[in-house]
Amino acid sequence: MRTFNSDLSWNFLVASPSSTAQEFRNAVIFLVEDGPENALGVIINRPLDKCVSDFSDALTDPELSSIEVYEGGPVGLTELKFGAFCMGESEVGAFHFGVPPQRILEIMKGRFENKPMAFIGYAGWTRRQLRDEINAGYWFLSNVDMNIIFDVPPEDLWRELLIREFPAIANVENPDGNIKAN
Repeated sequence: MRTFNSDLSWNFLVASPSSTAQEFRNAVIFLVEDGPENALGVIINRPLDKCVSDFSDALTDPELSSIEVYEGGPVGLTELKFGAFCMGESEVGAFHFGVPPQRILEIMKGRFENKPMAFIGYAGWTRRQLRDEINAGYWFLSNVDMNIIFDVPPEDLWRELLIREFPAIANVENPDGNIKAN
């Protein structure tokens, strides 16, 4: 398991199996920014089984309208924000967040492999609050692996990252899939 340094940006925050915070149960958060005062991330493993057209009829482009919407977190629930993971833009890839719809279309039509997403809400903390939650064991850090984002279905991401960080749990059998119950 990784420990944190001064800047936690570009890490996964993976909810501890023992966490009791319902809004973050089994969450995987991509930590977009960890600044001197605040941190911001989005939950990337909670698709809502809805697309942009279910939330906005202002966007008439069929490609934009069909982008899958995710529960991004408990803050800013009245806003729909676009994001896209891209492979090949740099050594580790790229994540564009809060960009205008036109930029998402450009990314989608670009030469790099991409995964466009839309988010309702986001997760936010003060810098100290996030570190206190990590120290208390609510979260663990995992290095971002762009391949996992593209290759693992969102509903399997949490368990996949737990196994990556704690390989012994791969052998734990549990009929209801609740690792906490083991």
